[in-house]
Amino acid sequence: MKILYFLFLALFLTGLTTPVFSQPGERFEALRIAYYTRKLELTPDEAKVFWPVYDKFIADRKLIRDKARIEKLELTLNFETMSDAEAGILLEELIASRQQELDLYKKYIVDFKSVLPPKKVAMLMRVEQDFKHELMKQIQERRASGQGPGGRPGGP
Repeated sequence: MKILYFLFLALFLTGLTTPVFSQPGERFEALRIAYYTRKLELTPDEAKVFWPVYDKFIADRKLIRDKARIEKLELTLNFETMSDAEAGILLEELIASRQQELDLYKKYIVDFKSVLPPKKVAMLMRVEQDFKHELMKQIQERRASGQGPGGRPGGP
């Protein structure tokens, strides 16, 4: 199973699987699964119970972050005409959304520890950061080489 995930990762990192998946979201998801599975050294049994919990965590975190983005957008769009009272309210809402995200992490760490050993749960946050850095690095390399998304020449 590890070999299969490593193979998927290797293929995605080289851009060879672009024609296999028609949607960028599918490519991203397959790459994320392969990367996390390899880095966390998930067994097939662990992966089976981890991914549904992690996907729910991501969906819940997205809801909180989307709301915070809207609040930040409101802050910047109305900055010139905003009263101090309105700015104070928006700042309190931003603090509340950060607290919601922290509370979400607290809840899901407990949930993750119910399906993975604590060491792998501790590693998860690092793997998330490493994955984002790897993606950013590849995007920068593709832009520098004149390739678009998915390894194809041209395009933004």
